[in-house]
Amino acid sequence: MLSEILKIAKPIIRPFVPKFVIAKIKGRKNIKLIKQMNIKDSDSGRLFLLGTPSHSNLGDQAIAMAEIQFLMDKYKDVPLYDLTHEEVEHGMIYLSKIINPKDIIIVHGGGNMGTLWYEAELLRFNVIKTFLNNRIIVFPQSIFYQFAMGDSDELKLSQQVYAMHKDLHIIARETYSYKLMQAYYPSSNIYISPDIVLYLDVQEPQLMRNGILLCFRSDKEKAVSDNMIASIQKFAKAKTDDVWETDTVLHDLLIPIKKEERREYLEQKFNQFKQSKLVIADRLHGMVFAAITATPCIVFGNNYHKIKGTYEWIKDVKFIKFVDSNADIKSAIDELYGVDIKYDKADALRVKYDVICNLINAKLYDIK
Repeated sequence: MLSEILKIAKPIIRPFVPKFVIAKIKGRKNIKLIKQMNIKDSDSGRLFLLGTPSHSNLGDQAIAMAEIQFLMDKYKDVPLYDLTHEEVEHGMIYLSKIINPKDIIIVHGGGNMGTLWYEAELLRFNVIKTFLNNRIIVFPQSIFYQFAMGDSDELKLSQQVYAMHKDLHIIARETYSYKLMQAYYPSSNIYISPDIVLYLDVQEPQLMRNGILLCFRSDKEKAVSDNMIASIQKFAKAKTDDVWETDTVLHDLLIPIKKEERREYLEQKFNQFKQSKLVIADRLHGMVFAAITATPCIVFGNNYHKIKGTYEWIKDVKFIKFVDSNADIKSAIDELYGVDIKYDKADALRVKYDVICNLINAKLYDIK
């Protein structure tokens, strides 16, 4: 009862509380959470994964799960600590006292370099400026700036901050971002590997499949028109009576997702994909979830390059079809609906992450 009252009261009270008081409360709360992680001192290097999400975007949550799975698979004996965006933002001063130069900082990946999701960029700036003596590896990212190079104050600021760090290593997750990062940040170390979620293979256990699952976004990255979505719905319903709508964002979830709840939420979403004969999506991780669950998928682009670029890694997967707004959707549905397939790309893609291992190994084990 008390928690429900507080949930209602917080938005009413907050505008009247000074910002420094809110910052102090959040600081104490998040430092307490960090202390509960029981981070142990170590003479050898540790891995700190910074900036993982607690929000309801399951694409970002899947990135965090895959990052942790990847690091645990490759570095079983190396201490690994997962710290959320909020814990880092409000506990930075405390973290700066317990992280030493031997430790490697991994910054959470995704599609948040640039101006679209600027809070994540600001957190990255703070991490870079705070840990100038650590190796920092930014896990696979897409980049987007609203304006061309030279016309954006945000871009100029990012160039100044990134240039400050001499051991900063940024991984692009598709070719377009890779080329932009090379142009924008000539003094930084830029690499390329797939979206880290493609490291996962969750097609087993297989489930009974039925119907078509529609997964379209409604935020500022939306590029598919409402008229197109209406046409897709019409063609889907002509194919089967079982047509459902979903999203990789849990819009009705009003509370943060705890780290220990991440896998449960994701498994529920993966199962939803595994119970469908076809997914039609314009979300990057709608496409990626389809791939790793071996679900046929028709995918549209978003308002910039990240989906088309990520598709290039899996374009030879026959059950994933990238289309544009002029595509013959009915034919695409007829082609892919209910085809019997298996996802066999995971092993081939996993070698593409060796670049990340090389960067970690060089620091952990002093390999030149």
